[in-house]
Amino acid sequence: MDDYKINDTLKELKSKNSKLKKPLENRHEEQEYIFENMTKGFENEDIEGCKSNLEQLKDNSKHIREMMKQQNEYIQTSITIAEKTLNILNEAKTLSCLMDYITDFIDIIVDELTQELKYDITIEEFELLMRFKRKSNVEFHNDDDAKKLPESIPEISKEFKVPLIKVLNALE
Repeated sequence: MDDYKINDTLKELKSKNSKLKKPLENRHEEQEYIFENMTKGFENEDIEGCKSNLEQLKDNSKHIREMMKQQNEYIQTSITIAEKTLNILNEAKTLSCLMDYITDFIDIIVDELTQELKYDITIEEFELLMRFKRKSNVEFHNDDDAKKLPESIPEISKEFKVPLIKVLNALE
């Protein structure tokens, strides 16, 4: 599912689910009515009425099963949307943390511009980090997670892994 289609899919699910609610309630009421008639038929020994009610019950149950299958599809799609949303949020948090570490590293470099650089990083890697930094806004990060960050870099940002590890090592 495309990130941009999540909202559209969610709106569609809400609409489909709301359209299914009343018919399902009606089928449930019909089910209760059929059971009531069957009970009366058994009490009155009306075998033909009971057979008719049994056929109605079978048909009504089939419709309820189909509606439940539809609802299950909606639930499965909702779960997919929830998983996709969580992945997006986790990637955003990871990127935010990484951006803060890059900022710290850039601050160190700026402070030491007049001195000889002691870090094992190429100019190309530094430029790559600068481009990466510009990819996202920085809000917050958790220092405890710093050592786990290289493994959690989202697939879209794997090219930045080597220079990021160097930055994290330089900041230790």
